[in-house]
Amino acid sequence: MKKLYFYIMFLLLTVNIFFAQNINNHWQLGASDLNFANNPPSVSTVFNSGQYGNASISDEYGNLLFYTDGIKVFNKNHQAMTMLNGSTISTDIGTLQGYDQFQPVIIVPHPGNSKQYFVFTTCNTVFIGAGTSPGYSYIYYIVDFSDSQYPLGKIVNPGNNVLSQSGSAIQYDFMFRPITSVKNSTNDGYFLIGQQASASGVWLLSYKITASGFNPVPVVSIMNNNIGYVNTNVTDEFQVRTSGIVKFSPNNQKLGELVILNRYHKGPGTRSSSSRFQTFDFNNTTGVFSNYTLVDDNSLAASTDFEFSSDSQKVYFVHGNITVKDLTNLSSAARNLPEFGNSSSVPIYFSNIQRDKNNNILISSNSTNLNRNVYLHKLDNQNSFSQSSVVLNSISLNGNAILPGNCYLPQLVPLLTPPCVNNVTIITNVTSGTDLKQASSTITASNVISSGANAFYHAGSSVTLKSGFNAVSGSTAKIYLEGCSNTFAKKALAEESDLNKNVKIDSDGVKLYPNPNNGIFEINLGRIDDTMVLVQIYNILGKEVYSTSSKENIVNINLPNLSSGLYVIKLSGENYNGAVKFVKK
Repeated sequence: MKKLYFYIMFLLLTVNIFFAQNINNHWQLGASDLNFANNPPSVSTVFNSGQYGNASISDEYGNLLFYTDGIKVFNKNHQAMTMLNGSTISTDIGTLQGYDQFQPVIIVPHPGNSKQYFVFTTCNTVFIGAGTSPGYSYIYYIVDFSDSQYPLGKIVNPGNNVLSQSGSAIQYDFMFRPITSVKNSTNDGYFLIGQQASASGVWLLSYKITASGFNPVPVVSIMNNNIGYVNTNVTDEFQVRTSGIVKFSPNNQKLGELVILNRYHKGPGTRSSSSRFQTFDFNNTTGVFSNYTLVDDNSLAASTDFEFSSDSQKVYFVHGNITVKDLTNLSSAARNLPEFGNSSSVPIYFSNIQRDKNNNILISSNSTNLNRNVYLHKLDNQNSFSQSSVVLNSISLNGNAILPGNCYLPQLVPLLTPPCVNNVTIITNVTSGTDLKQASSTITASNVISSGANAFYHAGSSVTLKSGFNAVSGSTAKIYLEGCSNTFAKKALAEESDLNKNVKIDSDGVKLYPNPNNGIFEINLGRIDDTMVLVQIYNILGKEVYSTSSKENIVNINLPNLSSGLYVIKLSGENYNGAVKFVKK
């Protein structure tokens, strides 16, 4: 049986396949722009940029939208956005405290407004010793693209934008302010995860972000002090400062936290550090954390970052070199990773680690030793505890160095996908952006896709495009018999027999009979006037194979030598616009 990919592109539009993960397409690492539309990513030098993106986001087509270092927000042209706050105009959203902030900022799309994005930053002044003024640990702003006067976006101050707990702003937390986000169980919103720490205990805070916006009242999970919080005020002699990094496992079931304890003594060269790593189970329905597990305590010699393997069963630590710990066997010792292809060499001088949108784990360095800082490095065989290794110099940054300081690899933005239901009826017109719908069984559509808009529809058993459905010139509509794949891209090839039985198109009253056919069929245009209509037939590759014009309501087609396969017919004329498909046996 010949296999066909069920693909419909109305009106022969330019193909722009939308993958949900395109929002993570770009990392802006100073002057190096990494585009993850390719795997490995392509790297270009941005000559008018020296800004670093600790968080970044792209639009649905993968174009850089904006990025931020936690202190300023930069648009796609690398210009600092303005903040509108009453009569005040500013470009600063945060203040760096004189030392590095390990998770300075994240971006979360607004689930109910495709033109808005939340920016949560931890780069804010906090209480750091006697004589200083108290500040806030977490602050958020909204980057808005709905104002035509600011097509490149503007920062909106929502007013009371300080994260709080029990009605009070989170303060006095020094450096111990990790932040991350995860999607919820219904796949229609997020949880923002923060933390409030003190000498008496630690609270993990889950803030809900839904279509209604940000809920400032968190779900609170109280943990004991074993989490590792320690802090003392600054004196002339000694300071103890705790930092934290949090990330979710790829299956969203565990939160990992790396707690880093730094001790500072008076005088040069008197800093000492240690770290511990722990996990918590997470309920992404309720937002509650449980089951605190200490995975490793101090033996990793002050790790600086970590990342889970894609199977969520291993965790990789950075502390100069790279080590791996098996979460399914905590009693086993951590393993040092060798260089790929050279098991006797254990490479060093690494700083940070992060998963990219293509499921690779990348490693950065701010060290000039061995030119580590002008490359990104990669883990090989990440799901193997015994066989994983480090691929050195995997991605060249074109000579643009990652500098010491507040320069970390961006956390991925969690991806929301439409829910899977049995049957979907679509009547709402798509005037802009991309409409994604999926159903395990059937989809019936009678809506209009405007120029510049996109519609990608997945069904498991049948699709019917009824009278009234129209993809206007300049739009893109694609329909797959793939069920709820969540990727909105071709997942598997459909059998021709499936297409014959299960796909029906009735667009603007157009009827085609018989269908499937042997190349001889008739098209009923379903109209009452006699203006000229152009009939164009295209194969699934977008190549025109036949065209004719007619003033008749019934157009007879005789193409017995046409190759077997799926075809799209474009119908156009004065006050007439339609499309229909057929299968040639």
